[in-house]
Amino acid sequence: MFRLSEYEEGSDLFKYLSSISSKTIYDALCDWVRTPDDLRELYFINFELMPAGIRDVDFFEGIAEHLRTSESGAALKMKFTGWFSEWASTEELSADGAAAIEFLWRKIERMKEKMLDREEYYTFDLFEEYLFSMMITHMSFIDPEPGASSESARKRDAAIVNTKKELVGKYGMEEREAAWTAFTVHRAGTMDIDAAEDMGYESLFFWDDDYSLFFENCDTFIEGVRNIVGGMGAILGYDYESAAEIFTNAGYRVPLWIIGTEASYEIRKEDAMKRLQQFDSLLPPLDLLQDLEDDTGEDDEDFNEEGNWFPELPDWNDDELPFS
Repeated sequence: MFRLSEYEEGSDLFKYLSSISSKTIYDALCDWVRTPDDLRELYFINFELMPAGIRDVDFFEGIAEHLRTSESGAALKMKFTGWFSEWASTEELSADGAAAIEFLWRKIERMKEKMLDREEYYTFDLFEEYLFSMMITHMSFIDPEPGASSESARKRDAAIVNTKKELVGKYGMEEREAAWTAFTVHRAGTMDIDAAEDMGYESLFFWDDDYSLFFENCDTFIEGVRNIVGGMGAILGYDYESAAEIFTNAGYRVPLWIIGTEASYEIRKEDAMKRLQQFDSLLPPLDLLQDLEDDTGEDDEDFNEEGNWFPELPDWNDDELPFS
């Protein structure tokens, strides 16, 4: 199940919300990639070189020669081959493209496995978080709006109301926070950091958005992984395993040509920390920086009475729902 970034792990509230969230995420992952064509579209839109698209290089360039299946990943390889063979398209893929598509499938399958595990709570690895953010964006466009007439939408809206009641009645949560929490654990399209911050709450699903530094803002996958085991990753608190698990979780051997050995990582980490300490010693004292804060106190007409820029969330009372 999903390890939420809020609430005490193992508490009744944590278990309750994690159980709901995990099912929501699992269902959304299944909806996101149902067929080989869905997977091919995911690859084409987000990762493949497109002359007029979002990338001017192939994100997975050079990956084919480094993805080697481990012994534990052999069964997953056979499962992918059987599933992908259902794809009737005769379009040829490059070696990197074929390797990338299998890699994406393995990562998504592993994410689903984590959500189905009733015994352990999981934090997605950095690349899984990148995929998670893509899935959230996808769901934000296709999730039915509250009050939609479809049967699935009515059931989901009713579940939101029931969860809010439970959060208020059993767990003593304040009404507005309960409304937002119930809303976001049942709707995958609202699970991103921005949606929570716009409502004035901490994200339940992301500790931070470091995944964007390593993958969203890097030209290639290999560059992103190398940044994790380089100085940037060490400074941000990531260890060698943070990079290795991106591969091992999906049934691959650790690609030493990409991430190197753990001993070499420790050397780079030590060097990066020394450089950071030298940089910190050059910064002015914090009390001098505080004088630069803007304390004009002027009102911003774009903010509501509670100081939130985002519009007020409905209370989700039963008698206010269109299907009640």
